[in-house]
Formats: sequence, structure tokens, C-alpha cells
Amino acid sequence: MSAIPKIDRINIGCGYDHRPGYLNVDMDPACKPDLLLKDNDYSGIAKRHYSELAAMDVLEHIHRAQTMATLLEWADLLKIGGHMTVETSSILGVARLLASGRKFADHYSCTIFLFGNQVHAGDFHLTGFTEATLRTYIVSAGFEISSFIERDNWIFLTQSMRNLDWTETLDTHRKSTNEVFLEAAYRAALNRLPEEPFRFMHLRDLAYGLSRRALLKTLFSSIERNYHVASEIGF
Repeated sequence: MSAIPKIDRINIGCGYDHRPGYLNVDMDPACKPDLLLKDNDYSGIAKRHYSELAAMDVLEHIHRAQTMATLLEWADLLKIGGHMTVETSSILGVARLLASGRKFADHYSCTIFLFGNQVHAGDFHLTGFTEATLRTYIVSAGFEISSFIERDNWIFLTQSMRNLDWTETLDTHRKSTNEVFLEAAYRAALNRLPEEPFRFMHLRDLAYGLSRRALLKTLFSSIERNYHVASEIGF
């Protein structure tokens, strides 16, 4: 089921924060979202449709290894020029709070900041961020960051605009052979051609049914891309 066309703002991981004028999406049926997401499957939501995306206190609940893949999925929901607001936890911010006092109550609160309330399924923090990692991930997913602040000494609040379509290669090479598509995908994500063992592996996987989108997403999610972007933005 695709998103309601007239709504062009989406609130990912809404919890009980249902926002008027947004498609409120969550995986927990208890919070009664407008759209129930199952198994992190975004395929039922309209692509390149939304002008605004909010993800407040969501990213830390996602497995660390899925951070980039998640941001790429969020990017693919937005139009080029669409805006994303992400709020998530700062590891160093929490560390500074821990180091600044000795009171049990303060330290207890900091453990919640780090690991979540853990009172129901999904209420666990599976990762955390520093300015270097969060900026790198957001830019790697095709965004230009317009605002990046630390709120309450331990929460990153970021605003960014989608300025790159990581799926563009799928459109421009829709009728190309797998080999031509593969080379274009590597250039788009990593600015190089695939090494021979990986060329063979990827072409085999594509021949056996791996989707081009899945392969492209893997390349854009790669740590190699993160390292290149981090270097370009000064980290």
C-alpha cells in the first residue's frame, strides 16, 4: 500500500508523537500509526514523494550495521530538495555528563540515554553517534547538512536537504547490461571500477536474481564510501 498522495510529509518511528499533516509510521502497533511498518520494509511507501521527513530518536534503535542502509531508505522517500530532520544520541555528550558528576540519579539517567528505557520490545539503543560519524553517514546518504546542534548536552538535532539521488543509476541504466550497470554503480558510489574478483561475484549475484537496487544500496552503504566522504568533509 502506497502512502496517501496528498500527504507529502512523513514521520518515521513516530511512537506516540503523531504529527498532524504527516504520514505517521512505526513498527509498534500499540502506538496506532497511520502506517504500520513491518520488518523495516519501506517498499509500501511512495518513493521520491515527500518534501519533509522527520525521524526523532529513531536512528539509535536501529542496528549499527544498518545505519547507512536505513538512511538510504529514508533518502529514497524524499524528493530531491526535500528536507530531513534527524534527532539521535551523542555518545560523547553522554560521556561528558557522566564525567561531570557523581550522583547516582544523574548516572542512572545517563545509562538510559545510552541504552534506552528497555521497558518494551524495540526500546533498546543499539548504537550511538559522534559528530564525525553522524555527519559522515548523513552526507554519504546524499544529503547536505544545514544545521547540526547538540541539544540538552547529549542529543544531536540535525537538519539536511537531499541533494543527491543514490538510485539515479537504476534509471539511467535501466536498459543496460548487468556489466555496464555494475561499472556505473561503482563509479556513482565509489568513484572507481570494481576489482576483478568483485566484478565476477556481483555479476554472478545479479544473474542469480539479486536486484540491482540491492546491489547499489550495498555499495552506497559501504565503509569505503564512508571513508571517502569523511575525508572530503574533514573527518
